Amino acid sequence: MIEMRSEFLAIARAALAGDTGLASLTVVGRSAAELTWTVQSGPLPNKIAGHEWRPSVPFERQHVVDLIGTMIRKRWSRYDDFLLTLRTPNHDDRIAIEDKWSHRSLHSGGGPGWLDLIDATMQLAESVDPDQWRVFDVKEKFGTLRWSAGTSLDGDGAFEASEHVSAFVCDCCGAPGRLREGGWVTTRCDEHAENKR
Repeated sequence: MIEMRSEFLAIARAALAGDTGLASLTVVGRSAAELTWTVQSGPLPNKIAGHEWRPSVPFERQHVVDLIGTMIRKRWSRYDDFLLTLRTPNHDDRIAIEDKWSHRSLHSGGGPGWLDLIDATMQLAESVDPDQWRVFDVKEKFGTLRWSAGTSLDGDGAFEASEHVSAFVCDCCGAPGRLREGGWVTTRCDEHAENKR
């Protein structure tokens, strides 16, 4: 079984491929409560993870790393030390996240594997831009998350970073994944790629 730190690094390396600042990333901790990370802050190159941004990437390295770290912390908080299993988010988790963010009008879509990323995105956006933004919808489109809102969806790049990171997180379970084509484009880990829609 893959461990928490390995998942963090796998997703970060995929999402920030081509960024020389990635070498500054350190991740420590043996449990979700102990998980900490540091990375050199600063802008990203125009081309990361095979995607070229024009005129520039709308988020910074720290946003991506903070999203991944917060998401992994939430994911691994469901680890059962007795059964040695990691529980995938379920319908009750989706309802809890929507209730938690109801003041922002959140209606979440996408697979259960993205729930921790959605929750982490809302948390990051609120911490950097607590003003008047509301999310109307979060959905899957072309295999990644898409955010839509009624007013300015700023959050200092949190939403754009979330859309980018979602291409490296399995929408079924939250493990490291990648975009898979073949009819319906999805983001899946190797295990769930077998059961593609």
